[in-house]
Amino acid sequence: LIREVARAKFDFDYFASKYLKILDRDRNLTPFRRNDLQHRMRTEIKLNRHIYNLKARKVGISTETMAEAFWMAHFREGFKVATIAHEDAAVQEMFNIVLRYYDNLPEFLRQGPFRLVKRRADMIQWQHGGSYRIASAQSERFRSGDVDFIHFSEFAKYRNPRDLIAATVGAARSDCKVIYETTARGLGYAYDAWRSDNGGKKLFFPWMLEKSYSLSEPEGSVQLEIAEYAAKYGLSSGQMWWASAKLRAYNNDLKTFHQEFPATADLAFTVSSGRVFQIAFPEAKALPG
Repeated sequence: LIREVARAKFDFDYFASKYLKILDRDRNLTPFRRNDLQHRMRTEIKLNRHIYNLKARKVGISTETMAEAFWMAHFREGFKVATIAHEDAAVQEMFNIVLRYYDNLPEFLRQGPFRLVKRRADMIQWQHGGSYRIASAQSERFRSGDVDFIHFSEFAKYRNPRDLIAATVGAARSDCKVIYETTARGLGYAYDAWRSDNGGKKLFFPWMLEKSYSLSEPEGSVQLEIAEYAAKYGLSSGQMWWASAKLRAYNNDLKTFHQEFPATADLAFTVSSGRVFQIAFPEAKALPG
């Protein structure tokens, strides 16, 4: 048992594959079998202290980031983790992921220093002093208090991301690891952060890198827009059929498709920007400059 605990403590890949459980897309409890993007995210987290991951929807990055943070909090004495969700409704959903990680560990990894001494609606604390807390972006929870790992989830959707992120990071430890991950939402704070040289590692994960986003046969005819899109971005037939089905699910709203499943970072931001002013003047004409 001592050797097993030591291996789990120092080898995250081993710990994640052997001991962590998740709900799959059919809501079945299953071992955490990580995809290629999750493995890549793991590598980047090891190598970088600040990461900004712009991504398509549901490619598993939040699950991977929370698994990494949980592993650190579980085995490192006094290690504190904070995940900030974009809305109150997401807090419990994300916290359930953390509870699922812990509750499905074997008994010997839930005893002694690994025993929980606090278990609340949004926080767990280990006997060794480490903790994992999740709060919404509307909370003031992390504006005071040292943390070692901060995970900003879907931060492009925060109401006031600039002030909240500055206050949260400012209260963290000097060597805190900070992970930003989000889908794009307009040309706001997230866009400025993506374009600026802030010293962090920037990763863009388009939907085409997720292997499950493919169909073995078409579901109806392929729209002209998707056929052109497939040619432009070099999609396989399975990816083209998947994109066609997804666009049809969005009532052929190409803007929504590009926003949720972008092919490039610039496309992700620009299609989700919308009007700056909500009043349109269709009769107005632009004068030559």
